[in-house]
Amino acid sequence: MFKQQLISFLIFIACAFQTNAQLATNNDFNNERLRINKTGMVVLTSWASTNIAVGSIGWAYDKGAMKYFHQMNVFWNIVNLGIAVPGLFQSRKYGKEKISNGKLIEEQYANEQLYLINDGLNIFYIGSGFLLKSIADTYPDNQLRFEGYGNSLILQGGFLLVFDLVQYLRHRNHRKKSNTIFFDQLSLSKSGIGLKYSFK
Repeated sequence: MFKQQLISFLIFIACAFQTNAQLATNNDFNNERLRINKTGMVVLTSWASTNIAVGSIGWAYDKGAMKYFHQMNVFWNIVNLGIAVPGLFQSRKYGKEKISNGKLIEEQYANEQLYLINDGLNIFYIGSGFLLKSIADTYPDNQLRFEGYGNSLILQGGFLLVFDLVQYLRHRNHRKKSNTIFFDQLSLSKSGIGLKYSFK
């Protein structure tokens, strides 16, 4: 009886150390994931701020299609700034506490999926820009507006297409190259119905 209790206790201690090591490793992985997000938000904030500054001047002084081009750039990047700034604060807030396997898996794949979905939207934005340019001639009263807005959508959509793709690849490569055990030790069970976890 005592022997069984001792074995159970030793197994418990081993599992406890395994869990602590695992959480520490996962926390390192999560901090790098948040760093990738943070650098992305810094780039997006810089892009948005520059576009708002330059666009405001162009909106005030340029004429014709260029005026509307700058106008849309300002509107578009006010939205970008509204996304980027909270993202920067969020990246500073989180990552200070250890994170569990399940939460980390959820957050990691949510990041990757978000950037892929965004890239689909970016293609739509670019297509909308070309569409506006193609129909501009048929609406003489709004021709310059459509041309300016169309060029802006192509520029902004093109930038975001590259930005989101790069962010997706950074997150994906981080996951693929990581030695974090929560990815390495998850696999399909023999029945193919669930997941199994192996302790190393």
